[in-house]
Amino acid sequence: MYKLWIKCKTMTKCDTQSECVDLPIETSLEYITCIDTSENLIAIGSSEGYIYFYNTPDPQISECSVDHMEFVQSVKIIRDETNVICVSCSINNHISFWDVNSLKLVNGTRGKLICTSYSYCYIALRNIISIEGGIPRRTYEFNTDNVLAIGANYDRVLFYTESGYFVNLSLEGNENDCIYTYARPPNIRIRQYHVFKPNIVTCITDYGYVGFLVQGQKWKIYNVFSTLYGTPTAILVYGHILILGLDTGYIHIFYVNDFRKINFETITSKKLYYNRSSVISLNIMVNAEEYYLIVGYSKRLYYVKFM
Repeated sequence: MYKLWIKCKTMTKCDTQSECVDLPIETSLEYITCIDTSENLIAIGSSEGYIYFYNTPDPQISECSVDHMEFVQSVKIIRDETNVICVSCSINNHISFWDVNSLKLVNGTRGKLICTSYSYCYIALRNIISIEGGIPRRTYEFNTDNVLAIGANYDRVLFYTESGYFVNLSLEGNENDCIYTYARPPNIRIRQYHVFKPNIVTCITDYGYVGFLVQGQKWKIYNVFSTLYGTPTAILVYGHILILGLDTGYIHIFYVNDFRKINFETITSKKLYYNRSSVISLNIMVNAEEYYLIVGYSKRLYYVKFM
């Protein structure tokens, strides 16, 4: 944890070294939709349903890919002692489990949202959370409305619902071992919700605003368009680091002491620029104690090493 704190503290001041990767996209209509990382493995989902697998630091895209056959809206990687599984979720709520080594489909189910922690995958569909992995399938049904965002933090699952409930579920107990907190949803059109460790929900709006809900207390909404001169299209929270990707192609990296109190008028950022199209996805990859920022644009992937 100390190494992570030091890295977060210095990330906005580090020099960077980047490398561009062009995907083996066969049609001009295909584009990147989502990315996930685990150790040195990167999984990339596309609008045509393909999932590409890429191992760093090898600068070449692997020929390995699988076909979900539908627009892939999210991908996640889970590992155990012997297997590496990629979980893909389509725009039609079809979820597939792929063995990355054999490139074969090993399971399928339905769900709208997915997240992973350790060797488990958590799936949300309406007001139901199910757990897949090295244990018998477990399902929880809640007296809430639709789940909008889900995340996992060690042995707890965190999710935010349409009506504004922030729910903290312990996996060690039963379905009643939950903490419910109500936070009135923002009165603005929301494009994306995300949940980040340990207990932060974020949102991106259609009008250049971003919002933060910490520990289910109260939404704080900020207009970043006036200071960053772009509309956020991707967001990542990693420790005390906040990373925003914009529709202008710029990436801003902030060090944030308290996500309940951010002043975008005074806070400074490290600014990166690699492509003029919108940023699609942001991920942090840690491999052999080296930190990389994985940036996905519509046609290209950049991995950025912090020196």
